[in-house]
Amino acid sequence: MAVERKSKEDAWGCVGAGRKRFEACMGRLGAMESALVVIECGLPEFQVRPPHVKFVTAGTAVGSYISWMCQYRVPVVWCGGREYAERVTVRFLGAFLKHRAGRGDHEG
Repeated sequence: MAVERKSKEDAWGCVGAGRKRFEACMGRLGAMESALVVIECGLPEFQVRPPHVKFVTAGTAVGSYISWMCQYRVPVVWCGGREYAERVTVRFLGAFLKHRAGRGDHEG
């Protein structure tokens, strides 16, 4: 299991110059039992394109993440900031452990 954390700038880099690298990362995450991508800003804030990004629109960037969620079966969560992203990560890890332990109870 894994959680991939992205700042707003890093998340935008994944739809630009770092796209190939991130798609390989998503492939690895998708092969895991459970995985999550956490972006440390809300969706409205993410849609404000950083000044250094020239050739990718906000719609294309969001569309790429939606497509990756479907293709790799790895959810992406836009959080309102780093603190909330940390809370989402802790809850995700806790839910993973809870459900993993629950499976063991039903197997034997």
